[in-house]
Formats: sequence, structure tokens, C-alpha cells
Amino acid sequence: MAGVYQGGIFQPSAFQINSIASAGAAATAPMPYAGGYGGIDYPIVGAMLGWLNWIPVAQLLSSSEEAALGANQLQSQHGAVTAAWQTKAGVTAASLLIDAATARWGVSVPWRAFGLFRTNLTPNATVRWRLGNTAEEVTTPQPPPTWDAGVVLGASTQRVGYTTDPIGGNAAVHYSATGSSSSGITATVFTPVAGMTYQTAVWARRISGAGQLGAVMRVSQDGATLVEHLANNTNFPTSPLPGAWRWISLTFTAPTASPITIGYMMNVNNGSNHAYWGSYLDPIPLYDSGTIYQSVAPGYGQAVHVAPADVTARFARLDVSDPTNTDGFLSIPLAFGGPMSKPITGLSTSSSHGRDRDETVLRSRAGQEYLTLRSTRRRWQFEFPALVADTEFWGDLQEMERAVAWGANILLVPYPGRLTQSRESIFGRLAGTADAGWTAPNSAGLRRYGGTIVERL
Repeated sequence: MAGVYQGGIFQPSAFQINSIASAGAAATAPMPYAGGYGGIDYPIVGAMLGWLNWIPVAQLLSSSEEAALGANQLQSQHGAVTAAWQTKAGVTAASLLIDAATARWGVSVPWRAFGLFRTNLTPNATVRWRLGNTAEEVTTPQPPPTWDAGVVLGASTQRVGYTTDPIGGNAAVHYSATGSSSSGITATVFTPVAGMTYQTAVWARRISGAGQLGAVMRVSQDGATLVEHLANNTNFPTSPLPGAWRWISLTFTAPTASPITIGYMMNVNNGSNHAYWGSYLDPIPLYDSGTIYQSVAPGYGQAVHVAPADVTARFARLDVSDPTNTDGFLSIPLAFGGPMSKPITGLSTSSSHGRDRDETVLRSRAGQEYLTLRSTRRRWQFEFPALVADTEFWGDLQEMERAVAWGANILLVPYPGRLTQSRESIFGRLAGTADAGWTAPNSAGLRRYGGTIVERL
């Protein structure tokens, strides 16, 4: 399904409504369905339910955690902040590697949706999910250069100072070639996995210098160039800003496990002046959500991401960063990562959303009320009006009932892809289900099914 990322969330271009016959049913669904507004119940197509959560049964490895609040806290079904995965004080960026090899379905398992719940993340937080069949596929081999530390300058290259960056700040670094055979800048050296494909990129700009010879960026191994981006192929203008900046990207496969060198401003003309800002180096995984911005709903503390298609992989990796978090640490009590069931007809419009409050109200003799709020939780009362009996009803949702009978959490995403996805979704306990029935007379192949999900606190 084609789509775009809007507000950090995958936005499908259109919902593809398949006929029930295409899913293996003998008959097509009668449309519209009895019930609902004016006797008509138009289903909300696209809703998803997930109950196979690999995180509670996987091996978890975090980059930072408090001694008594490790990543294994995510394997609890409760969302108490006192029993969350929490990073060390002062750490507001962390990663979590999830190895699903211990899951009961084998080494590689299906993934579709991801979520973080009951967190202290702010709307400024960024989230990224990656999937691969090896840990190396989802792990950055070496942090990218800061341009102020860790770079090695060639004999005829010098650092001049800071200059305007692509977003209007003054954080880009200006370098100058002082000789006719500049040996440039060596910024990254790392040991790759032989045969693995990587991608590296950087923002670059030519400040001055008439010549456009040499390489803006070059990747080499054992003295041989694997791939490079030549300056004369860049349309490298000096003005106007910010349009003169170019995002230079290279993809390469490591032939051997010998060290890889990534260099910049290689063999350019004497007097050439370039600026560099930011950088990127990653293996190419089976799936990469990219850095998702503004995905944490204010006041909800949850971030939900749905991939455009199912992906089968052994490893998942979460990267989360919230540098302006005033707590000074990250706290994540609950997380979901796993496949989803997507009934063809979606939710009935009789489905509803509400909140329950646990509170005490003291009323004075004059009528004033004094409220003590202990907790509040959201709930979704959902109904699917026409499930394919053999596959969706018996094969999926009845298996869900069996799986969560002991209190496991399930994820409901009512509107995948909407900008309000992280607000509307709910992760919690299946508190009750209505008796299942038939959709309509003479609809032996279709079932009506519903229940209530309450947010897990």
C-alpha cells in the first residue's frame, strides 16, 4: 500500500477494502449491515487487534537501566511507573534490543505494530523501530562523527570554524583545502560484517572555491574505493542558503570484514571550502520506521507505530530520545511489538470510547465539592459486525480470547495511520466479551463479536 509519513506516522494513500471472498470465504459480506444509525451500521474499516506480544517472552538488552528497573520490567503485564524500564539519571536517549528467538513460534516471528505505554516521554521525544534477522542489521556500527571530535584532518586540510547549518543554526563545521592535493577528512572507521549492506549520508555545502573536483564523500576498504560521490556530480552551488545544502547518500556492501573508512572532501582543489553537518551510518535492515517525530500524544504518554506491511524477523530494536525531558531519565512501563489481526470489515460504528475515574468526592453542607482523584483509565467497547467465521472469528479472535484469559494485554488500534493514532489506541486487559452471534439471518459464514478493553495501569 502506497503512503507517506505525516507527523511521524505512516499515512496510507487509501484503505484497500478487500472482498471477503479474497480472504478465502465462500460468500461476500452483505453491505450494509443491519443496525446502527438509521438502521445502517457502516463499519470503520482498518481497525487492528494485537495480542501476540513478543517483548514479554524475548531476551531484552538495553543501553541504559537502573539497577532495579531493568529492561526485564517490560515483561510484566502491569503499567506501574514504579516497576518500569528506567534509564540511569541523566540519560535521556537509549536503545533496546529485542531478540525474539525465545518466542514459542521459532527464531523469526511476524511483526506489524509497535507501542510504548504509560511513559514519561514528552511530545518532543523521537522514536525509531528497526527489524532484522541479525543483531548487526539493526545496530549502528559506530556513532556518526560530531565534526568536532573524532575526525582526522589530512595534511592539507584545516578546520576553519562554525558556519550556518541547514536548519538556520550555526552548528555546521567549515573546512578548507590548503593544498592542491587535499587528503581531506577521515571521520569514520568501523569494522563491518562481511556481505552486509550499509547506508551512509551527510549534509554538505560548498562555501567557496571555483573547482568542483574530488569527492564530497568516499567509502573505501583496504585502500580501494567502494563508492564515492564526486563533487562535479553534485550541482554544488554556494548560494542561496539553505538551498545550497545537499543531502549526500551512499549505499555499499562490505566485501570483507576489513575496516571501512569514510572520508570527506577527498582530493578537492586547492582553495575549496566545504561545510558538513550531521551524518548518518546504518546497516540496511528488513524494516526501518525512520526517526518518528511528534508521535507521543501530550497527556497520554504513549506512542504507537504501525508498519505498512507484515515483516518476519528475529530482532527488533527501539531507539528513543527525549533530550528535553525534565525528569532527566526515561521511564517506559509497558511495550508492545508483534503481529496484528485486521478484520476486513473493521469496527462497527456502535463501538465507543470512554473513561473510568476512581475518585472520592466530599461535599460540604454548603454544597461545595472536594474531589480526590486516585486514578483514571480509558476503555474501548468494540464490536466487529461481520467477521469471517472460519478465519477471523475462530482463527483469530477466539484464539485471542484463549491467549488473554490469564490477563495478558492486547492492543487495539482503531484507526491505523491517522494523526491521532497514539491517542485513540489502547493497550490493556480484555475485561469482558459479549456472546458472539451471527451478523444477519442466512449469514452462516459471518459472526458478530465484541468486548471491552480497559487501559492497563
